Amino acid sequence: MKKSVYIMFLLASYATLSFSQTDYFTVPKSPILTSPEDYKSYEPDVVNAAKWLEETPLETNIEKRKEANAFVLQWVTGSPTVSITVTNKLLSYFEKNPDLLIVFMASFSRNVIENPSTFTNNSATKAGLLSVLACYEKSKPKKEAVLEKLKKDKANIDKYVTEALTE
Repeated sequence: MKKSVYIMFLLASYATLSFSQTDYFTVPKSPILTSPEDYKSYEPDVVNAAKWLEETPLETNIEKRKEANAFVLQWVTGSPTVSITVTNKLLSYFEKNPDLLIVFMASFSRNVIENPSTFTNNSATKAGLLSVLACYEKSKPKKEAVLEKLKKDKANIDKYVTEALTE
């Protein structure tokens, strides 16, 4: 009897944990982004979107991912506080998996939002690449040569950041 109660408790805990890990983010419906204050009010949603996009494998929750991608892209393209440098070299990191570019943008933005007085373009790019790598490793993506190298050489991520920011 005690064993079955214990097993049921474990299953219930696991189900609750699984639910909370994936459903803490709800994509804002029809966000209004016209003033700097509007963008500021959606910053928590951008941070949660960045976390969700990083933690969710590319091949799961596809509809929600599309909605989250559209929200992040809308927010990033109009944000008065976040400016992302996307070089051709950086774009080449995502040629086969374009959804990873949005993961990058979301995490870059998250870094800026969470570190408003200390972020740099390099630190935000590094945060974006680390997030991309985490998502890439959880997913079943098409193989990207640069990301495959980075997986094996995480200790030298600063080198990849420098390369990504250089044309």
